[in-house]
Amino acid sequence: MKVLWALLARLTSVILSAGTPEWSYFMKHRILLRGKPGMILAGLLFFAASPVSPGQTADKAASRLAKASRALEAGDLPAAEQTLTQVLKSAPDNATALNMLGVVRAQQQRTEEAQELFQRAIRANPKLAGPYGNLGVLYRNRNENERAMEMLQKAARLSPKDARVLYNLALLHGERGEVDAAVSRLKSIPVQQRPSDYWQVMSGLYISASRYAEAEETLRQALQHNPQSVTTLRQLAGVALKRNDTEAAWRCMLQARRIAPNSPELLFEYAQISLRNQLAAEAIVAMRKAVLLEPDRPEFLYFLGTALMESPMEYHEALPYFERYVKLKPDDPEGHGSLGWAYYTGKDLVNARKEIEESLRLQPDRLVAYYQLGVIAHESGDGARAEELLKKVIAREPDHADAHLTLGMVYARQGRFDQAREAFEAAGRLNPEEPKVHYQLSQIYRRLGNSAAAARETQLYQETLKKFRERNERSVSMPSAASSAPKPAKKDD
Repeated sequence: MKVLWALLARLTSVILSAGTPEWSYFMKHRILLRGKPGMILAGLLFFAASPVSPGQTADKAASRLAKASRALEAGDLPAAEQTLTQVLKSAPDNATALNMLGVVRAQQQRTEEAQELFQRAIRANPKLAGPYGNLGVLYRNRNENERAMEMLQKAARLSPKDARVLYNLALLHGERGEVDAAVSRLKSIPVQQRPSDYWQVMSGLYISASRYAEAEETLRQALQHNPQSVTTLRQLAGVALKRNDTEAAWRCMLQARRIAPNSPELLFEYAQISLRNQLAAEAIVAMRKAVLLEPDRPEFLYFLGTALMESPMEYHEALPYFERYVKLKPDDPEGHGSLGWAYYTGKDLVNARKEIEESLRLQPDRLVAYYQLGVIAHESGDGARAEELLKKVIAREPDHADAHLTLGMVYARQGRFDQAREAFEAAGRLNPEEPKVHYQLSQIYRRLGNSAAAARETQLYQETLKKFRERNERSVSMPSAASSAPKPAKKDD
């Protein structure tokens, strides 16, 4: 039904954003020294001080630097700061100590001091790559991309195979829309030093340039390295959706769901793709579990209600989920509209009109509400009001097939058969797969004495009704149960 798919549109975008990382994916890496290991350029990763093994001969400063390095690795900032301060008291221009203390300051969110320390380290030893790289990240966090690029390129010239430098340069090129340059930087990273999200970043670069075939190929390579990667499967699903291959997207999400069967977010995404594949039963089962795991998530309640409304057998169960949603989100016009339509399907026209009118109060230009109120007016026998509302819908959206269909029914009830025929014919042109259109046309042609057209439309009604029933059968099927399900494995994210 067109109305329900309009209500669904805002939710089906979730899987796209989750599975297909545009550059918002990379922007989250802008926070200095935070995130998963291997994802962000941290000053500590430049290992300006080489740790000293127990028993190894070294001077006092080198020993202290090694101690500070170990403290930084362990996250013990006070210990690292104390040790580095001791080094700098006796050697104020020790570039390694200045760089490492800059890392400490950055982790303490004292970025101005961190910047000064990195700059001092560069003045003390212009051939040390670490301070340049750290300044580059610092500038990226401030959106000073030109300065960031300059510093990172200097770091790359000093340390051309450093994975951390290459990685951050790739992210910076990506943020600037320089996809080929970013990919080139990533491919320069030695295989053994690739960060954990290497393949996801590479695919994200291709996706940002709408190069979906290359993105899919990259993600398939990632899946070969880690077949249990839920992140990779979600991204593959997103790429499939970008190519409008909803069946492939569903298969990817089915595999991901089997790996992580108790992830509420994954159940939510799986349900959305299931519904896009007209697998309402699959969506309902997934969302019932998601709601069981997180009963007060408004979007879960809303989507479960939406999925139930798509089921020919369970639509009557949608009402309590929309009621709970509206209690949690009383100012959401979509919620009131969906609750009203659930009342309508239960033949409660009074509450249906009340909730849909409330949705219009909250959002006066909400077109679907005018259509729904037109349907309710027709069902209530108020033809004049129904005609007024439906004409308003058609004036704003001439291709609204359901509005033409319902307006034709209004005209037919009033005995305005020529106008009814015109409205039904318009609906048929816009939505030739709707059985109701062909049924109404067969009746109106028969009444107008056009037996040949009536026979043709009767045949079309029977054909489209058969397809409609097949879709209903598909919606209650559970294809996930027909394929062998591997045992759940530990997910990687």
